[in-house]
Amino acid sequence: MTFPTLSVSGLTCTELATTQVALISGGADTQLHRFADGRFAMPKTSSVGLYSTDGESWSEGATGPAQGSYKCAAELGNNETLNIHRTTTGEAGSTYTYQRSTDDWVTVSTSNGTVATPLAVPLNGDNGSSEAGMLFHHGVLVKRDSGDLIATMYGNYSGDTRLADGYPPVWNFRKFRTIVVTSLDKGLTWGNPVNVGYDKMKTRGTDSDIQVITYADSPILAQEGLCEADLVYAPNGDMLCFMRSGARNSFDNAAVLATPLYMARSINDGATWDTPVYIADRGANPCAATLASGVIVVVYSNPGTWLCFSDDNGHTWKGHTQISTSSAYGDIAEYDEDTVLITYADNGYTQATKLRVVRTGGVVPARVELLANPNRITAGQSSTLSWYSVNGNNAVLSGGIWGTGTSVSASVIGQSTGVLTQTTTYRLRMNSVSNPGTFVTRQVTVTVS
Repeated sequence: MTFPTLSVSGLTCTELATTQVALISGGADTQLHRFADGRFAMPKTSSVGLYSTDGESWSEGATGPAQGSYKCAAELGNNETLNIHRTTTGEAGSTYTYQRSTDDWVTVSTSNGTVATPLAVPLNGDNGSSEAGMLFHHGVLVKRDSGDLIATMYGNYSGDTRLADGYPPVWNFRKFRTIVVTSLDKGLTWGNPVNVGYDKMKTRGTDSDIQVITYADSPILAQEGLCEADLVYAPNGDMLCFMRSGARNSFDNAAVLATPLYMARSINDGATWDTPVYIADRGANPCAATLASGVIVVVYSNPGTWLCFSDDNGHTWKGHTQISTSSAYGDIAEYDEDTVLITYADNGYTQATKLRVVRTGGVVPARVELLANPNRITAGQSSTLSWYSVNGNNAVLSGGIWGTGTSVSASVIGQSTGVLTQTTTYRLRMNSVSNPGTFVTRQVTVTVS
């Protein structure tokens, strides 16, 4: 179908370009990854990758990150990319495979890591197959303040006995829960599992005064539990987790029926999570992108492929619009401060649409990111700082050799901290180009042992 004209209150949405990228064949999908240098990677087939710098012209190359069964990919700074396989193996899913590149995917190494989820048990899926333990999906972030990694997983804990609705009981398909796990060593080991959502959703509560709004935790409307989660930061720094709740079973002749899209919020970098809320009437494989302009855009599917928007840090959602009749999974990434690149299936082809989303009359805040690589060292070693901004200037960096504050360039890749003998916190402060009275601060800590 033709990409639709979008009418969203408070936003101006402009289709900049739609490109028919490749015929869908050989197990290809629309998984999208953006490198730190601005390149995009997407599969053409299961063994051939596509690369683009503008989202319109694509060239073939080796398979990139976040493709096929390697669901999660993260840019760690200093040209380093981590690529995580979805499957955990061994007792309670204790081992997994990952790929790492330290030269922007020119060379890639493969290793095994471990995941500590002591309550996890083997799971059965929506086609009757079994997995040894919980599964990674596409949600992975570098934590803003610490530089550690946080990733979503889904599966079953030992007490999860509720069967998924509409599936043969003999499959023993138990409803999924979504958790997050944290890595302190760039993906070698993962632990500290925290529950995000399982059997409860937030609903309107009751009060004797009808003018008083209260909330309650109610049984969740979820065919399969909560799974296939994605993570983003909202413009205000809250962490948001978007989750599928069902949509279909894996029979060729099964109808694709809508089940809700849920979102959970954390105000403390994933340490605890609010009860999930219902934000759309369907939501398989939700993928989200946060723009520097202050807008969050989510692509989701089943049935059809859809977009929705939030300009208030994910508290309300609007503009729910179908962009394709295909129920195949889509993906999304930030292109620049007010533009997203959306990849999705349509009429047997993978398509890429560049969509500009501008807040009508709104202030555009600065987006600032600061990374340390590595973020844990031994005394006498050094780390490397990298930072960049969109719509930010007048940058001031403090901590370590920068003291109480030194003016620096708005974007720097690969700045040495110098030799460190103690744990040091670095803070980067910028103001908004379009609203000079608005400031954004990011910090990262290099732990010295």
